[in-house]
Amino acid sequence: MGLDINIEVDNQDDVYHDEYHSDKNLDSFHKHNLSRTFCNFICRQYVINDETELEQISKITSVDISPIHDMENSEGDINQVLETINRIIEKLNTIDNLPELLNNYGQDTLGHSIYFSDFLVDKGDGYIDNNFGQDLRNLKRFLEYAKSKGTKKVGFNYG
Repeated sequence: MGLDINIEVDNQDDVYHDEYHSDKNLDSFHKHNLSRTFCNFICRQYVINDETELEQISKITSVDISPIHDMENSEGDINQVLETINRIIEKLNTIDNLPELLNNYGQDTLGHSIYFSDFLVDKGDGYIDNNFGQDLRNLKRFLEYAKSKGTKKVGFNYG
């Protein structure tokens, strides 16, 4: 058993209604899920004392990731977070060797060579075996969906 990551929104009832969780929305639901590896990726600040992979990706892409950090306190402005995720995806779409650019400081609990590889390919089922590119695209799709339902603030929820 492990820790999972979910997205909390300021209008939970509008976003996470019964139809969202119904069998007919299962495909959409899987396209919004984040993997347990993504949860570990976000929580890396508690594992290593050096620059986390998220901070390294910020430097590699020249994208300010503070809106993602704001999600740790459930204070993430959905527009800023969505813009940040879009910019990271856009920049990483052009990088072929991301695993080689990241330093895991000898603590490769994420499986760098697999998780950060093949950024443009969705490898998992929406939860199991997602790679980093798929998790970011799932996060983007969820944020777009939540925004269409009137969400203003987003944050990470662990359970």
